Amino acid sequence: MEQVRADRLDEEMEELLGAAGGSERVLERAIGRRGPDRVAAEAVAEIAFRCAPPSGCRGDVRVGVTLTHGPAAYGHLFRLSDGAPVKVSEGVPENVEMRLEARLTDVVRELYGPASGRSLGVFRAELLPALRRDAGAAAGSPDAGWEGCRRIAAATNVIVNAVSDRAPALDRLALRHPTDKWGGIHWFTPHYERHLGPLRDQVVRVLEIGIGGYDDLGESGGSLKMWKHFFGRGLIYGVDLFDKSQCDEPRVRTLRGDQNDPDFLRRLGEELGPFDVVIDDGSHINEHMRTSFRELYPYLRNGGYYVIEDLWTSYCPGYGGDETPGRRDEATAVGLVKELVDAVQHEEIPEPGARLRETGRSLLGVHMYHNIAFLEKGVNEQGGVPPWVGRAPFWGEAPD
Repeated sequence: MEQVRADRLDEEMEELLGAAGGSERVLERAIGRRGPDRVAAEAVAEIAFRCAPPSGCRGDVRVGVTLTHGPAAYGHLFRLSDGAPVKVSEGVPENVEMRLEARLTDVVRELYGPASGRSLGVFRAELLPALRRDAGAAAGSPDAGWEGCRRIAAATNVIVNAVSDRAPALDRLALRHPTDKWGGIHWFTPHYERHLGPLRDQVVRVLEIGIGGYDDLGESGGSLKMWKHFFGRGLIYGVDLFDKSQCDEPRVRTLRGDQNDPDFLRRLGEELGPFDVVIDDGSHINEHMRTSFRELYPYLRNGGYYVIEDLWTSYCPGYGGDETPGRRDEATAVGLVKELVDAVQHEEIPEPGARLRETGRSLLGVHMYHNIAFLEKGVNEQGGVPPWVGRAPFWGEAPD
């Protein structure tokens, strides 16, 4: 198994994510520590990652994007075509259709800071810069007409929205970065959006067990990209039994390990936690799901969520489940969730037992849906119903 260790670059990126919501002085210091060259390259990669598939470009549109930091300028060419991934290369040639320029600090603040909701005030824009300097050439250029301006506007809009728009619905992201969390087999994204939406604008650490694709490297990492897009201020960690390091990119890091190995899970929590969100979408084997919860829940912060997917395997003998509900509750994921419902009520149970009491003290709520459960962590010690309140109805005997 892979050695788990904290990463200096992760910590620097987390500092940058936090600084993007702070003062200009704090942000400047964070950029300086990470290095303006690195930050500019990561910002350009983030913009390209967030760009929606272009529509309305009608051919290849070239947009030059330059980020400035003091005397330094970092120029990149974005090429946009309908339905194709955005292509990015270094340098900005003279004959671009649109030139955009912005301060690096402004772009970092828009990308990684709290959502501002503004689409103006970040970029300086220049339409057809080469033609502006040559009126004769402009007269004969098809780009200078309304049709040309519309296709350039469509391309520019993709880039501007990638920087300033922080509101793609999670179901759209699940289709764009293919996962099975929405449409067809599972319909999880509305539940995720309901519970995790309030964390979306925060600096978070998200851990997902299971990267997908098994040993097929070409079918991996869709949900990690989805979470990276959804949590624009987050660090995303993925754990898999197979090596998925080809999925590593800025703000996404993978680790190889066994979700049924308590030592590995504890090292994971100690080095990379506390986490804001932990998602178990791993082997779906009931023993593994119970082990992962037992070892990782202590490394979830108050206010965070532990999510267990694919509860259907609780009814599959091949996954350690049982077709008869309730017969093997002590060994299944659904049985674990049932136990946790009692844990939430630990102060009302005369003798809850040490394990139930200890878990219940930090379990604020259990939210159960078809094949998925959200466990909400928080202080759950309100004292219970006082002892002087009667334990039987005062108006008569309880019905049999």
